[in-house]
Amino acid sequence: MRILLDLKHWQLFLLIVGIPFVLALLDNIIVLGTVSEGGSIKIIINLLKLLPIYVYYLWILSVGSVLSERLPKEGNLHYNMSYFPWLILVSAIITTAFIFISVNEKVNQAVEQGAPSGSSLFDSSFWAFVIPVFIAIACLFAAINKMVKILVSAERKSTVRANDFFSEYVMAVVFPIGIWFLQPRINKLSNKA
Repeated sequence: MRILLDLKHWQLFLLIVGIPFVLALLDNIIVLGTVSEGGSIKIIINLLKLLPIYVYYLWILSVGSVLSERLPKEGNLHYNMSYFPWLILVSAIITTAFIFISVNEKVNQAVEQGAPSGSSLFDSSFWAFVIPVFIAIACLFAAINKMVKILVSAERKSTVRANDFFSEYVMAVVFPIGIWFLQPRINKLSNKA
């Protein structure tokens, strides 16, 4: 996981934004170039779309884990990290499940045909979709909160409150843009050890 801390901001940006762009371009070329659906190459491209998501989750995990180990054990600076990997794991599993569901042709066909006339917006299928999405988002935001708190604590070598790391939290949530500001700071902390 240390390798993600040592990447430059532009390298991490290309891993997370460049890969999906190239995959979408290949996907469009395959669809436009063939009459058929593209077969097994389309499945491979859809599976490769998971790579940037996993890089993002692993980046959050590596920043939080590695920098928390570097915090002094004495005093109030050591944070409880027992639930941090679980937040990322739950969010990653739910995200992966929804990507597989969205790739499934049968689900796409059912969405295109529309819902039956007797169904309402708040039936069980609606909640089966919404509740896991909210859980995934809540876990992701909690993991980002912990990661950013550890990052700022490691920089300041003191305990921090929520208003001390709010701007870093926003940068981490708006990730493709925030990476240009956060990763150089992470590189400095990573190179100090």
